[in-house]
Amino acid sequence: MDPQLEMAKFASKTRDEEEAARVEEEDDGSDSDSDYVVENHLRFKRVPEKEPQWDVDSYDGRDYESDPEYHNFYPDEDDYKEFRRLRIETLACKGFSPDYLLGIYPFGCLDYPLGNNRTNRDLLTELASLCVKKLNEDKGKAVELDSIVSATVSGGARWKIYITFMAREYQNGPLVEYQAKVMRYFPAVNFLESIVGARSSFAWRSIQWGRELLVKGLRKRVGNGNTIKKWDVAKLREVFFEEDVQRVMEFQPVTNVEDFWCWMHNQSGDYSVKSGFWLATSINKAESIREASLLPSLNALKAAVWIIPTTQKIRNFLWRALSGAVAVGDKLREREMGFSESIYTNINFLLEQRKNDLIPQLLRRRFPWVIWFLWKKRNNLAFESKNFNAMITMEKIIEEVDQWFVAQEIDKVLEDMAPVVSTTQVKRWRPPPEPWLKCNVGVYTEKGSRTGGVAWVLRDWKGVVCLHSRRAFASVGNKLECGFVGALWALESLRSHGVKRVVLALEDSVVLGVMDRPKAWPSFKLQVGLFSTVIPWFDDLKYELEPRCANRGAYLIAQSVVRGERGHSYVASGHPRWLNGIFDNERVPSSV
Repeated sequence: MDPQLEMAKFASKTRDEEEAARVEEEDDGSDSDSDYVVENHLRFKRVPEKEPQWDVDSYDGRDYESDPEYHNFYPDEDDYKEFRRLRIETLACKGFSPDYLLGIYPFGCLDYPLGNNRTNRDLLTELASLCVKKLNEDKGKAVELDSIVSATVSGGARWKIYITFMAREYQNGPLVEYQAKVMRYFPAVNFLESIVGARSSFAWRSIQWGRELLVKGLRKRVGNGNTIKKWDVAKLREVFFEEDVQRVMEFQPVTNVEDFWCWMHNQSGDYSVKSGFWLATSINKAESIREASLLPSLNALKAAVWIIPTTQKIRNFLWRALSGAVAVGDKLREREMGFSESIYTNINFLLEQRKNDLIPQLLRRRFPWVIWFLWKKRNNLAFESKNFNAMITMEKIIEEVDQWFVAQEIDKVLEDMAPVVSTTQVKRWRPPPEPWLKCNVGVYTEKGSRTGGVAWVLRDWKGVVCLHSRRAFASVGNKLECGFVGALWALESLRSHGVKRVVLALEDSVVLGVMDRPKAWPSFKLQVGLFSTVIPWFDDLKYELEPRCANRGAYLIAQSVVRGERGHSYVASGHPRWLNGIFDNERVPSSV
């Protein structure tokens, strides 16, 4: 697929000094912080992202000013002014000079070979020629490309190349420096449907290779339904009652956004290297996993390895061998050594012999060291061509075994002699900073019940309870769903009571993560949309992950809704009298 090219702007070598002076001026404070975006400690006037357009520079409208927070990193004012001067000069070049802070790098040696008797200079000449052709067609000019001067590039799937070249504006005219920005993007198809071209770069081929794995783990979620096939009503009626069919037809989780992709292999729906590695391993070793599933579980064997009386490094080595991380079985079979083909059978046999009373105990306890030393000597022989004497090796094994067991006996005696000191500390409720308020949210559900109890308790920086409330919610599927419902209800309640600055304390890390970093949790776009209708109302809102031991009051109130069948909802000042002990103990003691 041929990329669509964008000519952002042509300009002569002479810079507009008035523009540079305008950029250098500090912001007068008339614009709010929401009008600016910060990228790598650089503050720019926010410009809506648009599709590439001919003769429109993406830098247009981006007014630069210093990020005040970055100023703190420069104790010397002269150093900071020098940094600002260099930044302004670089930004005035609009990408045609390397800008490492914004990810714009030198293109590389122009004469570097690309294969097929082509160089970087040839590639840049082709791209610049397309831009010159477009310029002549649109502007009615007769510009002729002469030579390439330099180039910079910003990488990624939508790469952009900034080309500086010399050209003549009429036949035999003087050389004039021109500049062009060339961008690749996919106007007709999305990234998942793009293909590898015949002359694709190594970077693009690498991205496409990663895309193959990405496609296997993506799932499309229903938004407004524009790109997903609608329900098959006939099949729905075969499975559900008519009343349920109508409910299914009406159900669309996130109707205010387009249909979107989610990563299936973690809870957040956001891709992670860990989950990607797991999927790749599952695909590449599918046959091995299938065969292992037909065999008895190895969990018991692995668990037995961790209780063998030996050093930690030997236990770890045996566990890795059972997990397939030490590949030596094929070499043993090649040399026709008299072992079973299964390492699991061999280690299981040795573990069973540890229980054989017919074998002296001094011999039974040595086998982990024997395996370890054989492995080390085998590596020395294979990789360093070092021979070893079996008798000397066995003497070394006996010596190390005896020393290790003697050391264990000494440690046990010292432990028995040491006094017992209890270091258990229970985490307490932490007050918010003055004059903030803190709202603890508690939720409670029981397995098999679709009723959830929710409560919130609002306290000041002294620990004094201002308000508390409880409520029962029906048709709650699980604890996570109850957590989302409870957090949303608590925020709506705080808004109705005029609370503007509050710390919201939750027990569930997923609910807190969705509220704090919504873009990292695409699987919960429905919940993000609901929270976005309430959160902007608050002047200041912070989130805090609260352990159960510090959230006992709110949790017990929520628990009473379900266990005590206290479904009546209310809001009251102070705390419940039956929880006097908890809330009184959590108050902040007054200073003397």
